[in-house]
Amino acid sequence: MMPSAGDGLDLPPLGVRSVVLSTLLGCNPPRLRAAKLIAMAGLFGFSPAEAESALAAAVDAGDVTLENDRYRLGTRLARRQRRQEQTRTDPRLPWNGRWAMIVVDAGVEDSSDTAGELRRELLGLQFGCWREGVWLRPDNLGLRHVPALRRRATTWVADAPNDLDGRSVVARLWDLDAWAGRADLLLEALPGALDLADRLPIAIATMAHLTNDPLLPDGLSPKGWPSASLRKEFARCAPELETELAQFLRG
Repeated sequence: MMPSAGDGLDLPPLGVRSVVLSTLLGCNPPRLRAAKLIAMAGLFGFSPAEAESALAAAVDAGDVTLENDRYRLGTRLARRQRRQEQTRTDPRLPWNGRWAMIVVDAGVEDSSDTAGELRRELLGLQFGCWREGVWLRPDNLGLRHVPALRRRATTWVADAPNDLDGRSVVARLWDLDAWAGRADLLLEALPGALDLADRLPIAIATMAHLTNDPLLPDGLSPKGWPSASLRKEFARCAPELETELAQFLRG
């Protein structure tokens, strides 16, 4: 077997459900007939029966819907597709040294389902957990998505204490060494992927990694921080993947 460009990343093998959902996530509009999704699953070694079972399970879970003989993304995955598209641009605003803080209201974390949903939402907004119920980040993204949280949390934007070491704060909020290390591996793997079966897992991993980018102000980023380089390289490689995916699905 030929080595994969992503071997150093220790990427888990894609399951059949991941293949069909990732295919829809990579299409615009995200709508395909079953035959196309079954063919894509076959590229990764899955049988038509396995692909059909995965599609039925995805429909039952609400991840996709079936309309007029075509599968399309459900609401949750449509939101993920929009987030993935946003990873190609840098949304950071000029930073004036202020910090945004979200304090979860008393009682919200008593419900494990609500707490888990809120945690995923806050992580998706690039907040880091300072301590239980308190989330923090530099205020360089704006709070345009936060109003939906205000029934469950209180939002503050304030100047930092004079003795606050911003670099120490972000190091506590995020594992920056781990993020940068994986970004460097992705930067090596992206240009080396040779075919669709190799490119797709690496692209999935890259988009997932970029959605976890803490999007730090330049003044708080460690030296050599690879965020911009990874975003630029992915933007360069993504059109080729999209073209190859479109050609395969037309075949």
